[in-house]
Amino acid sequence: MSQNTTTEPSTNSISAESLTQFCDEYLSASAFKDYAPNGLQVDGGRPIQRIVTGVTACEALIDAAIADNADAIVVHHGYFWKGEPAPITGLKGRRIRKLMQHGISMIGYHLPLDAHPVIGNNAKLADVLDMTITGALYPNETHPVGNIATCTPQSADSLIAKITQALGRTPLHISSNYEHHSDNNAKTTANSESDQTCRYLYRRRPRYDRTGCHNGL
Repeated sequence: MSQNTTTEPSTNSISAESLTQFCDEYLSASAFKDYAPNGLQVDGGRPIQRIVTGVTACEALIDAAIADNADAIVVHHGYFWKGEPAPITGLKGRRIRKLMQHGISMIGYHLPLDAHPVIGNNAKLADVLDMTITGALYPNETHPVGNIATCTPQSADSLIAKITQALGRTPLHISSNYEHHSDNNAKTTANSESDQTCRYLYRRRPRYDRTGCHNGL
């Protein structure tokens, strides 16, 4: 049974459709060819007043939203990815069933949230690490999901320690095997195309150490 069965909108509520429309426009969602649908993925069927956000729509996040009496969850990693089985069974079925039973809408944005220049994962990651984004990792991208950033010259170990302190977790570090400092060669990425990115950076060594901070915020 839902913890909140209220269906009448209040002056402080918004519909799932209106919230999704705002996010679509703000994040330019239609400009991206993505691996999963961006926008409203599960309609909880009630007005939205309280929103919980998270990186991935895991069961722990759903349980936290239920406990917090939330009406919607906004995530970076939602459901219905290309190539995954279509039947709504198993873990995915249980999670979606919980959302529906508690009237919670689930809204997800993947690449649009990577690329946004103000609130995107790259932009906020650069902010928290005191970096300045200077350009796109792939210059031909209209909406880059990987960026080049500058930072104060420091060793790779110092940068790793800074990332660990800022994000509360140790990053993946793929070394170029050269002794050098991280200065104009820092990279922020929330790119899902990890293999392509690693190959790109390997071809350009020793300019880059790749310190993976995918969706660390």
